[in-house]
Amino acid sequence: MSQQQVQVGRRMDGAGSRLTEWTSTDRLAGRYSCYVFFGLALVYVPTMVAGFIAVGGLSAPIRDPYLGFMEVLILLLTVAIVVAFAALHAYAPASKKTLSLSALVLVALMAGITICVHFVLLTVGRQADETTLPGFKMLFTWTWPSAIYALDIAAWDFCLGVALILAAPVFSGSRPADRVRRGLIVSGVLCLGGLLGAVVGNMNVRNIGVVGYAFVLPIVMLRMGRLFAASPATDDRSGSPNGPTSKGTPGALATTSSAAETTAMNSAAAAATATDSVISRPLETQPISTMYDPEG
Repeated sequence: MSQQQVQVGRRMDGAGSRLTEWTSTDRLAGRYSCYVFFGLALVYVPTMVAGFIAVGGLSAPIRDPYLGFMEVLILLLTVAIVVAFAALHAYAPASKKTLSLSALVLVALMAGITICVHFVLLTVGRQADETTLPGFKMLFTWTWPSAIYALDIAAWDFCLGVALILAAPVFSGSRPADRVRRGLIVSGVLCLGGLLGAVVGNMNVRNIGVVGYAFVLPIVMLRMGRLFAASPATDDRSGSPNGPTSKGTPGALATTSSAAETTAMNSAAAAATATDSVISRPLETQPISTMYDPEG
């Protein structure tokens, strides 16, 4: 395989520092994971609002059946956001890979904490006898202070908040990308603001973070999914000419590399034909008698 063939399906970042890939698989996974996150959020938010209404306000913890359904949705949301940030890391130019990888690691940490918290609550929390288990309320309830509540705040307010801010610089160069970047910053700052609730012991203040990840972030994820969908994959040689072609954008340099490869191959073929013609011409035009005369 030639070097030009290896380079097809890759792109240079804006600084031209090294090759990085954005494949059709990355695009597909990023697009639909963002859409899945948005769709699940459309179900999660009304369920949460209905749960607060059922308990009579924001200060009381949500109870079943709303709580159990929300916990199942959260397990699915964490999977979707991890896949979306993995695609974001693939989408990021080489000069921003450190930021995108850091964001991916923090999102994966957030997902791990969240999955453990809500799986424990769905199983142990609903089977344990709170009257016989010492410290049940400090461990398995959504009444502050409790261990699972603190872990949930650490995951969604701190880990996710920092991850969103780190991921923001990945997007630039176009109006849709700028919107995603600003949305990530706003959502991340709101998530970090929710940490104040844990500091002062007021969960109404913590709802600032809830606004960041439950209301703002789904809109940002929808826009991110649309941006991924509009970015031609670098292994798609039939990429749309109407797709993003800005410097460092996936697909722009793939088209250039494909054209350069075709030109180089045609030039090489032409040179080979000319060489063969020069070498074979004397043998084809000279009679056999003139090639060897025994009489000298």
